[in-house]
Amino acid sequence: MEHKTKSILDGESTLYFIKSITPKGGIMKKVLFTMFVVLAAAFMLYGIADAISGVCSGCHTMHNSQDGAAVNGSGPADILLKSDCMGCHTTASAVGPRVDNATLLSAGSFADAFVTSDTNTHNVEDLVGFNAGGADDILTSNDPPGGSAAVLTKFSGANQLKCAGSNGCHGSHDSKATSWAGIQGYHHAGGSIYKFLEVATDNEGAGTAVAGTKDSTYESGGATASKHNIYVSDAATGISAFCNNCHDVFHGAATTDLTTNGLWNRHPTDISIATYLGASGVTVDYVNNPFAFTAAYATTLSTTSATGYDATNGYVMCLSCHRAHASEYADLLRFNYASQSAGGGGTTGCLGCHVNQR
Repeated sequence: MEHKTKSILDGESTLYFIKSITPKGGIMKKVLFTMFVVLAAAFMLYGIADAISGVCSGCHTMHNSQDGAAVNGSGPADILLKSDCMGCHTTASAVGPRVDNATLLSAGSFADAFVTSDTNTHNVEDLVGFNAGGADDILTSNDPPGGSAAVLTKFSGANQLKCAGSNGCHGSHDSKATSWAGIQGYHHAGGSIYKFLEVATDNEGAGTAVAGTKDSTYESGGATASKHNIYVSDAATGISAFCNNCHDVFHGAATTDLTTNGLWNRHPTDISIATYLGASGVTVDYVNNPFAFTAAYATTLSTTSATGYDATNGYVMCLSCHRAHASEYADLLRFNYASQSAGGGGTTGCLGCHVNQR
């Protein structure tokens, strides 16, 4: 007798056949128990799929010494690492996403081909000197645009933006001042933390994990209906709430962001596009105008399936217009703002959502 069961691991549906030889002999029970253990283990591994795994010596060195020579010529590094962020994310053998990728990833790219001006990029201290002539490692100001007094105080003086740490984006926002320490533990964390990002008040202290699901290829070559991130719109865990760590004056749905006449004086985030613009004619565009979704709805979506837009889903967020690292356009925009023209019939950029202005 044959019984059929399905596995839904990793979004796939696979049919297995289990042959029962004799129930009295207990073979069927043993087979089912074995399969349960295997499936349980697989689900556990799937749950931590975003965590780094592999040979420890690929990243760490115990004493910065091997075969009579220093592993890292600059000396022992924090957390016993062999290299810093740039060493692992800008090399041809990088196992993680390359931040200087030749084609744009979901966060953009710090490569010279894209970053031709300081206005195109986040100026990150860790990047100094990593590109031959890129504008991305030139500091023009330490003040985050749209930062409140508390944020500006934190970035005053020589306190430049870093990849991680108390003045960084990834990892912990606590008192750890360097990117090395700020990312400590996160590379082995579970998959519930979207790209190792945290929401923290005024970019301080222990934060709340950002929700979302990343495309397995980081949208290399451009996002499509079958290859895209899933962003969350939520005041506590959404991607805009994360941007709010440093740019807290620039966005939000609070009344302080409205004029006395009830009209927006800052572009809002985390609001339903349908509520303000209607559902008809809005363009679903994964590259130029990606949407965010409520946390509950986002859990029903897949990075390999098209996400639609209707009257109840689809929220504007910071990344609907901007890229996180850098882009080929001013202000880290996904599109050329200067080319947006009302009445021109365009469907990207501002006109992707503002259909009445096309």
